[in-house]
Amino acid sequence: MSWGIQVNPTRSQVNETIDDHEYNLVNQTSWTDYSDNWPGDILVKRGPNSNQLIFTDEYRNAMASKGLHPLNIEHRYLHERYLTMNKYCNAPLTKTNDLYDVMGSYYRARVSDSAKLLQCALLKVASSTWMRVLRQLERLKEEKYPYPTLWYKLSLKYDINKPELTAMRYQTYTKFLIVRHPFSRLFSGYRDKFVVVSEYGDNFADQIVRVNYLSNMTNGLINQMRQELKRGGSKLTSGLSNDVIKQLRRLDARRSNFKITFLEFLNFIISPKHPNGFKGKDDHFRAANLVCNPCAVRYDIIAKYETLQNDSDLILEYLRIHHDHKVSFSISKSASSDSCNDAYKDIPLTVRRSLYEIYKDDFLVFGYEYREEGDNLC
Repeated sequence: MSWGIQVNPTRSQVNETIDDHEYNLVNQTSWTDYSDNWPGDILVKRGPNSNQLIFTDEYRNAMASKGLHPLNIEHRYLHERYLTMNKYCNAPLTKTNDLYDVMGSYYRARVSDSAKLLQCALLKVASSTWMRVLRQLERLKEEKYPYPTLWYKLSLKYDINKPELTAMRYQTYTKFLIVRHPFSRLFSGYRDKFVVVSEYGDNFADQIVRVNYLSNMTNGLINQMRQELKRGGSKLTSGLSNDVIKQLRRLDARRSNFKITFLEFLNFIISPKHPNGFKGKDDHFRAANLVCNPCAVRYDIIAKYETLQNDSDLILEYLRIHHDHKVSFSISKSASSDSCNDAYKDIPLTVRRSLYEIYKDDFLVFGYEYREEGDNLC
């Protein structure tokens, strides 16, 4: 596959009416391309930890002064997303995480220097497909850079000792991320990691059982009880309830017979007994707002999984990337809105409300609607 790259296409000037406000895009500041020359100081700095970056107020002001990206001017729905993000981020009570942690959002940033493109690669949102696109842009051979070597090569972590280069990329490249309805992303992650038996699911299944059912027991006591049950039981296990015994035996079951239900998974996510859970420690389920930090970075383009093919085509066309065949960003049947809605209809409303509180910022900053009934739960 051959690629050709050219930046700065001409833009059309249109008038839009958005969110009950009149926006005359003709009079908006035109987007400034700083890809060849950044006029000013380095506004993204290394934090107190060498693995961290700090996005200063000056950086955010500079990003705002660039004006609207051409794609936001030419396409109303992208403009609406950009305005939604800014409205949320500029609200007085919004807390901005200025520190960009390498194990979170900084680690998730991937770049194509040839296309001058930077993506926050949110997991369970076409991250693998876009990684293949970036590999082609950088002309990285698959046999030399298999996954996960490719992930590391494309990530900013690869250049962690080059803070000036990293700062230049954030300040000058077209920055984008692809987001997804928070409930749909959770459902997709559950299916991928727990419905199909996998090493990943094995590693966390024990945690889910311990947190959901055995949180009042220490790990040492749990392991002792498991051994006693294997020997046929003893006085130590005689006082245990049938439910506790069931969960203890579950920890020793073959993984092919040890299925974590969707409700069990969600209860683990919202459990106050394990406050961080997956949402805090694992990027497959961590809130997108925490992973990609939009209020600090100020992305130029907000793409969505629900309009994945169209959004991706627009980005590639803007960069004037020509390829031998169309890149397909397919959405699997198992990830369809129908199957997702069916799954959440069986989840108690109290659980769904608790989930919303955890992912509330994602709903607000990316413009998703939370519903408690109907056919559009996710």
